[in-house]
Amino acid sequence: MQDFRRSEVKVRNGIIFIAFFLVLLYGASALFVPKNDTVKAGIDERDESAYAVYAEPRNSMDAVIIGDSLAYTGISPLKMWHENGFTSYNCSRTAQRMSETYYMLKRVFEVQSPKVVVFETNMLFWPSDTEEQINKTLFEAAEYYLPVFEYHNQWKKLDPSDFQDAAYEKQDQYKGFRLKKDCIPYAGGEYMIETMAAREVPHVERFLLGRMIQLCRKNGSQFMMVSVPSPKDYRYENHNSAQILADKYGVKYLDLNLLTEEIGIDWNLDVLDGTEHLNVYGAEKVSDYLGAYISENYEVEDHRDDKTYSEWNQYYEDYQKEVQKNM
Repeated sequence: MQDFRRSEVKVRNGIIFIAFFLVLLYGASALFVPKNDTVKAGIDERDESAYAVYAEPRNSMDAVIIGDSLAYTGISPLKMWHENGFTSYNCSRTAQRMSETYYMLKRVFEVQSPKVVVFETNMLFWPSDTEEQINKTLFEAAEYYLPVFEYHNQWKKLDPSDFQDAAYEKQDQYKGFRLKKDCIPYAGGEYMIETMAAREVPHVERFLLGRMIQLCRKNGSQFMMVSVPSPKDYRYENHNSAQILADKYGVKYLDLNLLTEEIGIDWNLDVLDGTEHLNVYGAEKVSDYLGAYISENYEVEDHRDDKTYSEWNQYYEDYQKEVQKNM
């Protein structure tokens, strides 16, 4: 009986210690998390544009784009605004993996209620080691729920502002889009050769895709998949795999690699780096097509005559000035 009581005391003390440790981590997280959305405040440069979605007016986005660099160089929210009148934000990051994307989407739903989430599919096909991806997913979860794991070095530059509530105020002028005007033509020829073969999608990526779709449905958002033209990253095998997954989950899939002629992609003028990314001229063509598709297939509103959104017209004017500069 005494042994049982001693064991009971040990278990209780262990639970108390764990609870105290978690409270300590939670408190440190609240202290160390950057108090605004700038690199100076502690945000990683890679995250700055995506995290600036926190600075947008709450629940003001009709659509959100998530993906890696193919998405942030290939889809322009301001071009879609000008042509279709719905608001959108590009929450994509360099080499963003599926685990990062899932928790980025959770962050989006803290501040926005988009009608549609646009998922760029290249992340499904990144080379992946199952154990590594599981560990990365667990680490992303830890950083999301306890940000002290991500911002533990903030203690080195604590100041009085760190004891205040976070205030994200720095908006991204292009709504997460990266405006790139350089051009290296693509000369590799046709890359989407029809086949019945399908490229394998790793288990962890398939699992996280399902979780993202479930998260969107829970938050009242529709989920669509899109593949931005990229001769380096896409083949017909990728298309087949993405279509299988879209059919499995009952979501729409738009593969723009199969529509480059219809979109009007000029491989001599619209490619940023010769093989992989579109420049702004290619992105505008993609955004024209994608914006029209979203307007036709999802319940997004045209806000162009709504004074509440009048600043978007100025954002677009500034964006176009930069696009036209030195042409």
